Amino acid sequence: MGKPEKSSAGYEPMTDVMNQRRHHPRRALVGALAAVTFVALAACSGASDSPADRTDLPAFASGDQARVGTAPDSALRDLDNPDFPDPLIDTSAVISGGPPPDGIPPIDAPTFEVAAEVDWLEPQEPVLSLTVDTETRAYPLRVMTWHEIVNDTVAGVPLAVTYCPLCNSGVAFEREVDGEVLSFGTSGLLFQDNLVMYDRQSESLWPQLT
Repeated sequence: MGKPEKSSAGYEPMTDVMNQRRHHPRRALVGALAAVTFVALAACSGASDSPADRTDLPAFASGDQARVGTAPDSALRDLDNPDFPDPLIDTSAVISGGPPPDGIPPIDAPTFEVAAEVDWLEPQEPVLSLTVDTETRAYPLRVMTWHEIVNDTVAGVPLAVTYCPLCNSGVAFEREVDGEVLSFGTSGLLFQDNLVMYDRQSESLWPQLT
């Protein structure tokens, strides 16, 4: 895979890294999305020494989340489907984090306040800061800890702003691939104790870090 070029916009486009998805739109794990970290990242601990038990993957929720896992060849339901192309990471290291898909609900329609009007954050409270062109937004960690993913559009650019509380890692991804804007949710899975996302269009799995 080609290495993405650094963007001056505060994130990196993921088109070069995503070339294989053009030929395999549904895959078990597509590896790293091109991204840039917001803040210094704490190291994630390694995966368990024993392979993940495939019967220990998250159970599916009912109600509004019942639609999850319904896409053809969903990696959420069958991580090791032999029809998938070769995964880019070791799927035996993918384990359940406990919640079902979207059990940690992402934010799909974020709202923002002018910084000078915010009265519910402490002066030194940590946030993820993102600048695209001339537009800057802050995503408080006290919010991101409960949601982990924000599907946002900043300065006209569709982005997934992500945070893994276990690793203290904040990463933003441009979420348009081959002209299609993807929407991301939480899979309920972990890879080396790090957040694994899924896109709602193909239900492929995407690790936040590799």
